[in-house]
Amino acid sequence: MISSKLTAVAVDDEESAIQALRNVLLSFSEEIDLIGATNNFDEGLQLVQRIQPDVIFLDIDIENERSGFDFLHIIRENKSISRVIFITAHE
Repeated sequence: MISSKLTAVAVDDEESAIQALRNVLLSFSEEIDLIGATNNFDEGLQLVQRIQPDVIFLDIDIENERSGFDFLHIIRENKSISRVIFITAHE
């Protein structure tokens, strides 16, 4: 049987936000597997390139100089087909 479980990674500069996402995703463990997470922009790019997840949970405000939109631009240039869900603690 082929699994239809989605693979996911999270990129957020706040560890507490990653932990909160992990807790929420526990309710969806049959559908989605968070297989990687980082709080660093460059490590996030490497993680996405290595894992090529189905879904990326991406903070809009990752670093002072670089945003989630910058991250999205880079992965799209690298032909990533991952779906992106933006997350943020800000209004």
